[in-house]
Amino acid sequence: MPFGLNISGGDFLPIIKYDARAGRFFRVDRNDDGEREPVDITEGFECVPDFEHAEKGWAHFQPGTAPDFALVSVEAKDLPPQRSKNHKHVVRMRLLLPSKLADGTQRLREISVTAAAAVRGLEQIYDLWAAGRDKNPDKAAWVRLTSVKPVTSGGGGQKSTNYEPQFAIVKWVNPPAEFETAPERRTAAPNGSAAADDYKAAKDGSAKPPAAPAEAPPPPENEDNDFG
Repeated sequence: MPFGLNISGGDFLPIIKYDARAGRFFRVDRNDDGEREPVDITEGFECVPDFEHAEKGWAHFQPGTAPDFALVSVEAKDLPPQRSKNHKHVVRMRLLLPSKLADGTQRLREISVTAAAAVRGLEQIYDLWAAGRDKNPDKAAWVRLTSVKPVTSGGGGQKSTNYEPQFAIVKWVNPPAEFETAPERRTAAPNGSAAADDYKAAKDGSAKPPAAPAEAPPPPENEDNDFG
């Protein structure tokens, strides 16, 4: 089914969260007690995004229920209708982590971002990918976080600062086999609990993130990677 909206089967992928208030990336894992917790993977963050099947549109995240998405391909001209005033702009895509960042957990992940700063960062690297894909046919982009840029909005006592992620393309690689087809989407449980657990862990901010760095530290010069 087009646009990654197949609801006939498949499980939700584990989550990558970007906290725009802190400029940090987190892997959301299940701990030994069966609870989901965020693991900071900002340092040396890199991945291969599945831009071919990326989606944009609207999302409503509400505790205790499955998130409600209304999405189309990022290359679609128009967005779907906004279902309610609670639905926010969202970008959703899969990504593949290197083994060192996955640290024994599942490498194939999914990220959904609604913060404007996060969306702008993804747009920037998406545009670089789109501009280069004709010269790199049948390849995927291996991207790395290079810095986070503070963006202040509001005025007076209402000022707030979010951090826009800045990425660079390291090189063009063979696309992972997992990206050959659009992601499957499972049918949510009647009360939404099957989906809510994954997304609540990525949204509730239960673990306070460390302060955002002005610059992400550079990766080791001879780091191992497993992107072909």
